[in-house]
Amino acid sequence: MLTVRRSLACSALLPALLLSVVLGSCGAPPAGQSEVRGEVPSPSPTPTPDPTPTPDPTPTPTPAPTPPPPPVVSNDFTYTAIAAQPQGVFEGQGRVVGGRLYTFGGYDVTKLPGYTPTNRAYVFDPAAGTWTRLANMPGCGVTHAGVAANDASVFIAGGYAAASADCSGQVFGTRAVWRYDVAKNTYTALPDLPEARGGGQLELVGGRLHYFGGSTLARADAAQHWTLDLGVADAAWRVAAALPRARNHLGSAVLNGRIYAVGGQQGQDAQAVTSADVDVYDPSSDRWTSLPALPRGRSHIAASTFVLGARIVVAGGETGYTQKTADVVAYDPSTRTWATLSPLPAARTSGVAGAFGDTFVFTGGEGTGGAAGSGWRATPE
Repeated sequence: MLTVRRSLACSALLPALLLSVVLGSCGAPPAGQSEVRGEVPSPSPTPTPDPTPTPDPTPTPTPAPTPPPPPVVSNDFTYTAIAAQPQGVFEGQGRVVGGRLYTFGGYDVTKLPGYTPTNRAYVFDPAAGTWTRLANMPGCGVTHAGVAANDASVFIAGGYAAASADCSGQVFGTRAVWRYDVAKNTYTALPDLPEARGGGQLELVGGRLHYFGGSTLARADAAQHWTLDLGVADAAWRVAAALPRARNHLGSAVLNGRIYAVGGQQGQDAQAVTSADVDVYDPSSDRWTSLPALPRGRSHIAASTFVLGARIVVAGGETGYTQKTADVVAYDPSTRTWATLSPLPAARTSGVAGAFGDTFVFTGGEGTGGAAGSGWRATPE
């Protein structure tokens, strides 16, 4: 009974829930008796907090690539002689196609002092430095024609033609238009111009030929502008916006889809007055806009006005009747300014020029000694 009383005394002091714990603390029961314990509830586990999410790292922006520097535009050129044409020629026509310079017609030096065209045509390969004869132009050839080109063809429109079937004399205009096929070395007739013209310009934009300016058979200045859609069978020439000012013996070029009409003259021969006018034509709006004028008026630049890089270059020409010049200038449409380039080694008028990469070639024309066959290649310094 001692054990029981001892247990009761202890239990009276503690809550019943902790009886088994107290019994163990107050004394162990005698051998042979079971120890009665109360169940102690397990404590609730402390919840593990959700881990703080790691924020996505802010991506480091990739820097924009540094644009390449603009190409260096040089106004300084070194001229080296190229092979002379087989015949001296001036007032001829020419264009660069496929890295070669094609020339057509011009005055026949074998018939000077008479002025009559030749039908001879050549191609100059700047890599080989050689001239190669091409198929003759139809008939007696022309001088003062407008010329345009694409990757496969050269187009020739208007010009001064021979006065007779024996290729003598000259008349100051023709309606004839030809397409020269570079691969086939053949000529195909295209629809005639609406009226005979000479000394005008021809350009190709968006599959349409544009003939503008020049003079009539009576040598009156002309401002008319006609277009021919090469993509339409049996197409005819259509009227477009006329030049702001009639003139002949002008230059032209196409840059960024627009046509530039450069310089020229009003009147003929000793009565001619050179023009510094520059106009640009937008085919989408059929509208001409005047631009900053040439540094000084010049004419006889029909085949020596061309695109070099992003500029329009005018090489040689006349600043007045028989006043030949070696000046070379370039127009930059982005700045609307003219720059002076290194002059030709000699004054030339009515030559043929064209660009090859960042270089250009000038050949033929009329110099102080008459018709020339020599020429140069200009390389930027």
